[in-house]
Amino acid sequence: MATGLIQALHEDLRGQDWRRRAKCLKEDPEIFHSSNAGEACRARIICAACPVQMQCHEYAVRTRQRFGVFGGLGARARLRGESPTLEDVHGTRAALDRHRARNEYPCVECVEWKRVDNRRKRKAS
Repeated sequence: MATGLIQALHEDLRGQDWRRRAKCLKEDPEIFHSSNAGEACRARIICAACPVQMQCHEYAVRTRQRFGVFGGLGARARLRGESPTLEDVHGTRAALDRHRARNEYPCVECVEWKRVDNRRKRKAS
């Protein structure tokens, strides 16, 4: 199902030059429409390094995409009016706090950071 959505997106965007530079074209399209928190985080990380992140986000908002990660944001974040930012780096306290503020499951990198931080705190006490 998700593959069909990505293919439809790609067909719908024919003639739009920015789409040809998207990093997601070389990735498994399923991760951009997965309910798995780890895959969704991976999709956001790919988007964060994409040169056309803003164009993709604008496309998703303009066409009212209700599912999936576009431009580094999931549907709930887009509905809240959020925009992609360069601060969406993961594996830090700030990133874990952002997941919590967005009422999201933390990504793999943030869970690992929390595990290491807890271990460090136990050793210190």
